[in-house]
Amino acid sequence: LDIAREKAGIIEPTSAVGGEETAPLVEDEAPADLVSSLSRAESRDDVAAAVLGEAARLLRRAALFIAQPDRVIGWAAVPAPPEGLRSFSLAFSEPSLFASLRNTEGFYVGPCPDLPGNRRILEALGTTFPAAVAAVPVSLKGKSVLFLFGEARPGEAPPKAMELKRLGALTAVALEILLLKNRLRSL
Repeated sequence: LDIAREKAGIIEPTSAVGGEETAPLVEDEAPADLVSSLSRAESRDDVAAAVLGEAARLLRRAALFIAQPDRVIGWAAVPAPPEGLRSFSLAFSEPSLFASLRNTEGFYVGPCPDLPGNRRILEALGTTFPAAVAAVPVSLKGKSVLFLFGEARPGEAPPKAMELKRLGALTAVALEILLLKNRLRSL
């Protein structure tokens, strides 16, 4: 059944990678410079720069994609991708990691599933299939608003899922704070 689901392009989000999450969690503190950058953020672009700076420490390539009601669009990446990232658009109706992870608390770390949508994502980032990747939804109020997507460095193990989940959670908190700051300014 799992093989049939995989061939049909159905990817199940996971909450564990290689037993990593089964061990007792030890809460490491987020890097102080990241927390400082996120707390000073005055715009979404400031949040993106801080998050991608940290993601670059963990991944060969990292990008943020904005989740819209029916699609995902490209936003920002490190290193700078080809020109087409900002014009990148992928409908949730097209099978991809984004469609599978949409509005979930799941994530994916491993070989990039061979789906046309995933190949388009890699192409937008300036890399080719096959690749080891990580995808983490960033959610506000149970709804995916961003996706953190990255390519692992060749020959290295992919980053630990908990590091990426924490980065996604920090991104969500920073966006919530930014929304509250903007609401305060408008009162």
